[in-house]
Amino acid sequence: MENIKIHKGDVLVSSPLLTDPNFNRSVVLILDRDTDRGYIGLILNRQLDLTIQELLDIKNSKIETPVFNGGPVDLQRLFWLHTMGPDIIKGASEVMPGIYIGGNFEDLQTYVESSGKSEGHFRLYLGYSGWTKGQLEKEIEMGAWQVNGLVDPAVIMSGEGETFWRNNVKALGPSFRHWLMLPTDPSLN
Repeated sequence: MENIKIHKGDVLVSSPLLTDPNFNRSVVLILDRDTDRGYIGLILNRQLDLTIQELLDIKNSKIETPVFNGGPVDLQRLFWLHTMGPDIIKGASEVMPGIYIGGNFEDLQTYVESSGKSEGHFRLYLGYSGWTKGQLEKEIEMGAWQVNGLVDPAVIMSGEGETFWRNNVKALGPSFRHWLMLPTDPSLN
């Protein structure tokens, strides 16, 4: 387990055999790593039937921006990833080159109300994913996840659902192509 290195900005791709409904065929971005406490991340590919306009009660926006499920923990907590950086969203923190999290929420709301482009620029997530110290490393060791540290920020900010998962599996390389042949319900195999 000591050989497994997970860093802020790494992307986890779930094994198709991971049956936990919260993470089945999911892709997770690691937001932060605390060696004493564990990891926090966001599921990138679980779109909710909710828009930012509904969530924030924005009436004059010309765009409809979906909200995503970031994970099973604290579903009342709102996170936002974006590419705009601290010049546009004050207080934003860099997760990886080109991807930021959080910042001044009023700056984001102003951006949305002025009909700023959302696709490829920002995404909102309700809830997050978390692992205690040693838990994620153990899950990786057991084969539940594969770590991909080379994901393009444009990929992180686009796509959803199983197609997004499948594209990330392909990016892992040929030795993971067999994952794509397994049915969504492993009991059918």
